Formats: sequence, C-alpha cells, structure tokens
Amino acid sequence: IFAWLSENVPNASARSLTAAAAARNVDCRVIADHIRAMTMLIADGVMPSNEHRGYVLRKIMRRAMRHGKKLQFTEPFLHRLVPTVVQQLGWVYPELINHEAEIVKTVLRKI
Repeated sequence: IFAWLSENVPNASARSLTAAAAARNVDCRVIADHIRAMTMLIADGVMPSNEHRGYVLRKIMRRAMRHGKKLQFTEPFLHRLVPTVVQQLGWVYPELINHEAEIVKTVLRKI
C-alpha cells in the first residue's frame, strides 16, 4: 500500500537499496508506515509527550528511528520523508498541506 513511500526511504540512507528491494525491506516498510502515522498525528494536533496520544507518537518516532539505524542512518532523516507523505496524501487530507512546515519542525525537533 505504501510502496511509494518505502521506495523513498533509502534515498537518505548510506545503505543502497533498489526501489524494489526497499519495498520488500521490513525496515523500510516500518519507517514508511510510521512516518505516515507521525505525519497524520502531528497534523491532527498531537505533540510528542509523556502521556496519552503524545506518548504513542513518541514511541512511533523512536521505533522509526531504531529501524533507521538498521539502515545505517547516522543523522536525522524522518523529517525528509514528510514532504513525500504530504505530496501523496495532501489531496485527500488538506490539513497536511496546511501544516507541513509545523510537521517537519516537530519531527526534526523531537529527534
């Protein structure tokens, strides 16, 4: 379902994967699913915190970062994937387009 996103994950990685290999790679799929969830949650007003929905967001972010380390990411990368999510899902969820800058800042700040 999110092959378009999982194919973009290796672009920022030191590890080279073809688009087809990235679509099959578990780490790429986890990151793709988690960046989509993070983008939607932050657009909905959820901020990373220690309680309730914010805690769930923090756990999602940490798990995505952990899978990024398996792909040899050495610097923050999740914020670079937000525009891809906005580009693909913005026509269905216009709030993503309206809050893209805030989402990128939040993801980058909490990494």
